[in-house]
Amino acid sequence: MDMNLAQTIEKYHQEYDKNPKSKVFAPLADAYRKLGEHNQALNIAQNGLVHHPSFSGGHIVLGRVYMDLEQNIKAIECLEKACKLSPENILGQQLLADLYLKEQMVKKALASYKMVLFLKPNDKTAQERVKKLESLSADDFDQDAFKIKKINFSKKDNNNNKGNDDLLLARALSLADAFLVRNEVEKSFQVLDEAKVNLGEHPEIMKRLQLIDENIESRNPQTNAHSLAKRETIYLNENINYLQKLLNQIQDRKK
Repeated sequence: MDMNLAQTIEKYHQEYDKNPKSKVFAPLADAYRKLGEHNQALNIAQNGLVHHPSFSGGHIVLGRVYMDLEQNIKAIECLEKACKLSPENILGQQLLADLYLKEQMVKKALASYKMVLFLKPNDKTAQERVKKLESLSADDFDQDAFKIKKINFSKKDNNNNKGNDDLLLARALSLADAFLVRNEVEKSFQVLDEAKVNLGEHPEIMKRLQLIDENIESRNPQTNAHSLAKRETIYLNENINYLQKLLNQIQDRKK
């Protein structure tokens, strides 16, 4: 047995025995995982998440245990929860992207690798895999899309509004992600902002907008105020345009 690992387990176990409801369950379970004691790791991680269901680190540890056990679907479920709770967790995004790819979920893998690149632009592995996966998912967006051609949100199918909205949402998210990969953040914001106006505050839209704000602020705090003001102006204009469209539709119906 690795003596350092044994000492780590002993240390965490002392804390865990004093308070089984503490978050120390996560590093303790991970230490058992590294030791190869997967049943012990599984029990500790699962019990810990009963007390801390919103702890993304706990879901990542449980996901890694399932990965070691080659139960990839369960691992994906855990890592999806972790990334939903903490989208900026780069380890969770990397593990999830690798699992998606392993399970041949190409589009999901592409989206996750793009998120990795957004959080860590110089990640060579993510860069290479995005290039390869984009060629396999060319139906999501083509080169013409990068000319910021607007997505036509007005084409509504009255018999299938939900399905049409889902397609428009998928298209908008895909195009926004593509702009992020190209480091064209402002264009990504415009796509997401228009989607927000037309499709509502969908969690995936809001998550990306929040990450854009956080990323810009962390990279250049001095320009954040100017950038925020610019976004607010764009958002206001989009709202005005949307309301004008509604007014025009109402007037057309009265004719």
